[in-house]
Amino acid sequence: MKTHLTPVQSIAGTLGAWIVLCILIMNKTSSIPGDEILTGCLFQIPKYSYAVWIPPVIFETIIIALTVYGVIRVNERTPTLTILARDSIIFFVIISVILLSNLFLARYGKEFIRSLLILPCSVVTCIAAARMTLNIRESITIARELQSRAIELETLSVHRSGHSTSDAHEEVLLITAV
Repeated sequence: MKTHLTPVQSIAGTLGAWIVLCILIMNKTSSIPGDEILTGCLFQIPKYSYAVWIPPVIFETIIIALTVYGVIRVNERTPTLTILARDSIIFFVIISVILLSNLFLARYGKEFIRSLLILPCSVVTCIAAARMTLNIRESITIARELQSRAIELETLSVHRSGHSTSDAHEEVLLITAV
């Protein structure tokens, strides 16, 4: 009998592994005495600290796999779903490059550049969430405008009912072209 992990179990396991790694690394981290300017800013971390970047890579891969699977499985593609899928894929590519760069810098980089891309990792996440929200809001606004214009065109064609249908149809086409 085969047992498969559900997406929730996979995500929970990945986050749990990340938390355990963070705790282990924080327990082994010690500060290096600096001069008067950099007091308390320098830390010596264990050699295995690069492992803290592995769970986020796995987590993001699971999330994008679930997103792609969900988009493929859905029969009706709405504009909102299209935006979510597009922005998720763009975010995944960017964050994967940063996470993998962090992993390799932490593993093979010099001590002072190991944490070079930690801040961009956080910034990209905030920017991606804001962009996705703005893109969804914009698509909703466009849909509402199109719906209100369709109602206006229906009203115009009803008022022209005294003329032949071809004349009313031509006027509606002229209005939509403008």
